[in-house]
Amino acid sequence: MAKTESEVRSLFAEFCNKVVKTGELILANVVEVDSQERTCTIIDDDTEYYGVRLQPITEGQSGVVLTPKAGAFVLVSRIEGGDLYVIAASEYDSLSAKIADTTLILDKDGIVANNGDNSGMVKIDKMIEWMKQVYNDLKKIQSGLSSHPVAGNDAPLGLKIELDTPKPIKSNFEDKRFKH
Repeated sequence: MAKTESEVRSLFAEFCNKVVKTGELILANVVEVDSQERTCTIIDDDTEYYGVRLQPITEGQSGVVLTPKAGAFVLVSRIEGGDLYVIAASEYDSLSAKIADTTLILDKDGIVANNGDNSGMVKIDKMIEWMKQVYNDLKKIQSGLSSHPVAGNDAPLGLKIELDTPKPIKSNFEDKRFKH
């Protein structure tokens, strides 16, 4: 039975309203992720959806992006215009955030703030331990200098002080997993 153009348009509009409903939730698997575009491809049953947003608002580079791991389950919602975005995932590869000029990236390698330009975070316990040794060595120098007689005949000072403080090594104080 042939349909009129009006009937076909009506049926198509009805179909679109059912399929592209704002707020509809889909449980699917992540096939692949494009971190640069902030999108992923998902599969629900046998249907693949491309360009699924990792954040609902795509304007600018600010905001928080949770990047799901390929193969993870994701809960996806429809937003205006039929676009999809990831609400939650069973596993994540990374979290990135940008607010004005401040950035933060959290992934399996650690935490990097502001592109890691200031190297790793200080391990304060090791720094304090090293500083205590420096302090004790300075006290030894102070004591040695204050109790050693100096001859007035231009003879070299025969002062011998043994220091216990090792040379500071950056890796002893740096937590490479957190860069700021």
